[in-house]
Amino acid sequence: MLEIEIKKFRDDAFTVPPLRADIQSKADKTVGVRMKITPEIAAEWMETRGSNRKVMQGYVDRYADDMRLGRWVFNGAPIQFDEEGKLLNGQHRLWAVIESGCTIDCIIQWGIPREAQATIDAGAIWKAK
Repeated sequence: MLEIEIKKFRDDAFTVPPLRADIQSKADKTVGVRMKITPEIAAEWMETRGSNRKVMQGYVDRYADDMRLGRWVFNGAPIQFDEEGKLLNGQHRLWAVIESGCTIDCIIQWGIPREAQATIDAGAIWKAK
C-alpha cells in the first residue's frame, strides 16, 4: 500500500509533495489526488519542469483572469508528473495560479510515463460554446 504524506498548508489547502522516482516501487499504477493548489505550491512544482512546451503567455493571462474573476471552475483536468516527479502537464495553469495569486482545486497525478507527454493535449484545441 502506498503511503502519501499530506500536510495542512492552510485551513482550506493541503499540500502533497511531488513524489520522486520511488513512486513506481511503491505503487503498481498511477497515483492521483484532488487537492487545492496555492501559488506557493504552484511555484514549487514549476521548478520540477522537464522538457515542457514553450509557455504561451496568452493562455496564462486568460487563465489568471478567469481565476481572479471567479470564473475558473474545477473540470477534472489533471496536473501530471512523471515517475521522477517532473511536471508533464499543467504549466500554464500553474503559472496562472502564481500570477493570479488564487488557489484552485485540481486533480494531481504522479507516475505518468515520461513518453506519454508526446500524447498529452495533442488533439484539437477545445473552445467553450
